[in-house]
Amino acid sequence: MIRSLLHILPVLLVIGLLLSTFGCAAGSGKPSDATTKRPVIHIGEKTTTTEGEGIATTTLPAEITGTTTVGQQTGGKTMIFDKNNRLQPVILLPYGADANESFAAEELQYFVQQATGHKPTVTTEGSAVFSGLQAKNAAFISVGHTSLAVNAGAVPTYAAVKENGFKLSADSRHLYVCGADSIGTRNGVYELLHILVGYECYASDEIAVKAPGALSLESVKTAIQSGQTSAGGIYVPSFNWREANAGEFFHAATAGSAAHTTEEGTKAIYRFRFNRTEEIYFFGHNTHNTFTVLDPADYGWNDKTGTWSSTAHRTWFSHKSDGTTVTTRYSTTRIEPSQLCYSNQQMKETYIQRLLQRFDAAGTVPSCFLLGMEDNVEWCQCDACSKSTPSLLALRFANDVALAIDDWCRKKDRDPIKTVFFAYYATETPPAKSAVNFSLSPNLSVMYAPIRSNFYTPLTSNDTAQIKRWTAIVGDGAHAWLYSLYTKTGLMLFDSFGSMRKNYQSLKALGFDGLLDQTDHYQPVQVAFGAFKTYVMSKLQWDLDFVDPSNKTAWDRVTADFFDAYYGSASGTMQEIFRKLRSKYQSLGSSIGVIWTDMNDSRYWTQAELQEYMDLLNKAYGQVSDTQTRERIMRESLGFRAILLSHKTYRPATMTWNGAADTKESWRAECKRLGVTYYSEGVTVDKW
Repeated sequence: MIRSLLHILPVLLVIGLLLSTFGCAAGSGKPSDATTKRPVIHIGEKTTTTEGEGIATTTLPAEITGTTTVGQQTGGKTMIFDKNNRLQPVILLPYGADANESFAAEELQYFVQQATGHKPTVTTEGSAVFSGLQAKNAAFISVGHTSLAVNAGAVPTYAAVKENGFKLSADSRHLYVCGADSIGTRNGVYELLHILVGYECYASDEIAVKAPGALSLESVKTAIQSGQTSAGGIYVPSFNWREANAGEFFHAATAGSAAHTTEEGTKAIYRFRFNRTEEIYFFGHNTHNTFTVLDPADYGWNDKTGTWSSTAHRTWFSHKSDGTTVTTRYSTTRIEPSQLCYSNQQMKETYIQRLLQRFDAAGTVPSCFLLGMEDNVEWCQCDACSKSTPSLLALRFANDVALAIDDWCRKKDRDPIKTVFFAYYATETPPAKSAVNFSLSPNLSVMYAPIRSNFYTPLTSNDTAQIKRWTAIVGDGAHAWLYSLYTKTGLMLFDSFGSMRKNYQSLKALGFDGLLDQTDHYQPVQVAFGAFKTYVMSKLQWDLDFVDPSNKTAWDRVTADFFDAYYGSASGTMQEIFRKLRSKYQSLGSSIGVIWTDMNDSRYWTQAELQEYMDLLNKAYGQVSDTQTRERIMRESLGFRAILLSHKTYRPATMTWNGAADTKESWRAECKRLGVTYYSEGVTVDKW
């Protein structure tokens, strides 16, 4: 492929209306689509220009008020772009467009401008601009629930697409992109951009578009039908909810070419077509949240001394039969009760009351509430809890909460809220179905989180048996929490590429509706080939048929396509490193697939092979000249260098980019310069 490497800052106008919904997604086209010889524009390296930002809606553009006919005919065909690559249809928003719809229109406008050099017009139904365009018989790209889309039958039903799916359609003049929910509309715009200008989101800072050339309305209709996932231009993701998890999405990076704000991180979520946690769950990314509702400190707990100033409510929290609190120490300065006492009726009633008060105060409540137990392995040991099992206690408690939420929804005359509770550690094993002797809410579900499983290999028969037992109790629509990270060595690749699709397929077949595959959620920039992992995850979670990693030809094509975009002239060398590392892991066996494996252990490596990786990284560094790509390569070196620095029998690495041998001090300084703040989960580079 001929690539014109134009680095352009994707700085978008941050409108207050959009702050909560900056959007992002990945085009669903497979790399085999990318055989065109049209130059590709890579939007990546940051500059400071602000030219062409914002949505123009105030006046009729010259190309419409002048001689150009919108939707002009060429050779008897209605063309989407004129001979100068100017988009002819006008982007149309509904009156009263919400933030997702407005952002979707802005993204459509922005990326078309980057591909063509011309800024399309966006207007709103009911505006003077819209009236003037109608008088000229203009063509539109309708975004969201416009009256134009409603009258054309272009609005899909919720049953067909749920929150995240959408419908693309066209008639003799207009194009329509619309979800049942505006989240779906936001996703749909990226699919349309893929069709119009070859949009492909490889990474948050590496997005490709290309000039469209001659593109007729009929060609777009054909592309819509070939890309759909069911009849009638309907696109539905493999999992309705796909929770973003890479740390760059949530944490600002203040150094290096990958520096970004949290708002830009949120945009990246949408461009990959992931979901923000906040648009799925009430408490958002606060997943271990029972104490968010019932904080022990409100009842006299001192988390520094691990004591109560008042004992009146201590039995609401995990305790032994003698009343002694069962605790978990999270740090040298913080100790907490381990869990709630799920058998305590007074605690349960207060929990429900306080939770519903939060719902009332919030105004807007998403469609799911995640009831997350605290993040530890301890459990209440009181007499009442000891007579049951943790999973049965959690199920009964969650069900009572779900029934109360059901009642709240009826009183508010709103759609039901799904209550999802953790199957995690002590609650991972489901209770016997015969022990569930109470009526379950139809809106109760489970999040299965097999944290102790091996994720280098696919889920075991024991895992799937556990899942089936849970779904036999709560039905379809469960959510899953999988793992793709090392908690002890966050700078080394966790290789879940071979098991990822198989696990997703298993969950899909078992009726799962939501998915989180946890990566290095704390790191503000991508390391350990995390950018490629995020790309593959985003694609497979949207479309399980995107690629089969066991098909070497298809997998090599996907790998090469990404590495070409992300590493440029160093693509071949970086692919060699990636393949070599995966082969090394294969030789070590499946034990490396447990998240607590310490890949810094010297028994996994020799000095010679570590030096081979460093030689290849030095070679890759010398193959490129731009700062952004060089820093990407340097970040991949940090894990290998940390291993070399950890063991006295190894010689520190020497890097061509500074010409000196590493010390821990120089390594830490380089981490900070590259925006890398953590060595592993909970351990900053300063404390390593």
